[in-house]
Amino acid sequence: MYSIKKITLLLLTIFIIFPVYGEDASKAKTISTKELLEIPDDILNLGINNPESTDSINDVNCFDYYKFQSVNLSLESNKSNYKAWDTMLLYGKASNNNSYPIVDGNIFARFSKKNKKYSTEWQYNIKEFIIANNISILNSGSVNISYDWQLPEYLVTWEYRLDFFYSVWKKFNLWGLPFSNEVVINSIDFNIKSENKWYIGFDKSSTKVNNEKYLYIGNWPNIKQGRKVIINQALVNAFNKSKKIEITYDLYYWDSLNKDDLISTKKETIELGWRKKKLLTYKIDSMNESVYYLKITAKELESWYTSIVNIRITSPIAKARINFPAITKFPIKNGDNFTLFSCFHSTSSVPMKWKLEVKIIDKDWNIIDKINYEWSIPSSMSAIKQDIVASKNYNILYLSAILYDQKWNIVDNYDTVYNCENFDLCENKKIDTIEWWKEPKLTVDKEEIWYIEESNNKLIIVIIVVIWMLFIWGIWLYIRKKRK
Repeated sequence: MYSIKKITLLLLTIFIIFPVYGEDASKAKTISTKELLEIPDDILNLGINNPESTDSINDVNCFDYYKFQSVNLSLESNKSNYKAWDTMLLYGKASNNNSYPIVDGNIFARFSKKNKKYSTEWQYNIKEFIIANNISILNSGSVNISYDWQLPEYLVTWEYRLDFFYSVWKKFNLWGLPFSNEVVINSIDFNIKSENKWYIGFDKSSTKVNNEKYLYIGNWPNIKQGRKVIINQALVNAFNKSKKIEITYDLYYWDSLNKDDLISTKKETIELGWRKKKLLTYKIDSMNESVYYLKITAKELESWYTSIVNIRITSPIAKARINFPAITKFPIKNGDNFTLFSCFHSTSSVPMKWKLEVKIIDKDWNIIDKINYEWSIPSSMSAIKQDIVASKNYNILYLSAILYDQKWNIVDNYDTVYNCENFDLCENKKIDTIEWWKEPKLTVDKEEIWYIEESNNKLIIVIIVVIWMLFIWGIWLYIRKKRK
């Protein structure tokens, strides 16, 4: 008769050698590494390199699909003269000039006080906010936009402006570039009258990066990998008395639109004397990203007057980015032809291999089709595509794009849902909707990719094995007690 130690060892060996994939490993939704990496033999890169350059991969041109400035914003205000604390009514349209529908749209606004030195320093930024999100627009269609905004009470008499930018998922820019002061398309100019005379503000002529003058219009500083970065920025108190001011340093990757790109936040409170200037210093110990975007916000703690400055720094570090994965038709009927595509680029000309996977999935989580690409990603904008013929009607689709490095680390990703309800085009008003809490998140192993939802079954098997081992142990204790 086997001893309990031998039985336990046998069970552990079986458990370790045979991995658990769910109720039945043969039925698991697995994609082998070999299948994932099968490829043929053969940002808009705005912000790092030549924005007009493109590479053709298998004769796919990114700009045949992704068209910068293809969503037109036409926004107006209800009047041109305001008082501090008035409500401004913004209204207008967002128009999609593409031949395919767009989802996940966002309109970002930047409010600023006009600067006479705008040609070199741009404007004095005061507030940044989202005025509309989750916008869905049909191909060649438009949607009405309206937003009521109460102007801050602390504003002084001056000329002001609002700049607007349209992006998908706060990541893929289709109208203007929020990280650049040179690509601003839609803006509103207006005047504000106020009894307030005092304010705080950043002195943009004093901005320096590693002791070099920072250019708000022109090329960003390019810092070598691993080098320390020291940013100096002067803040001015134009009040008639000393003020306590809270300073917030938000360090992002790429830009400040997407909270997922936030790397770190640091805060400090300073006291600044009447009409005094203080030099703020922010240090990055090592340049370890291809792009850093530092947003510094100063908030006077009595009037809540705010001032914002954005500083962008680049490096030659190679990092690939996804740019605007999408489909060219929706909703889709049986027999319809449509294309799944994605653009991508690298932030450096240094050749490195990356792995990109783009999938289109139905509401039952069946993969309709996918594109896999593993190769060197150039700095110029490139693209992959898959032409598809629909085998049935699709009123809900899930799109997933994941970019990996050679060690299977996720370096970029995007996922979204196309839902006929968002376009008011559902034939069946009781159509099922995707249950987000059941959404299977993709994870990676060096040998295969599987859906985490099946890991729940793995947990059940582990629990059963542990219970079985405890049962055997209990029997052994009982027999041992009886023998004594």
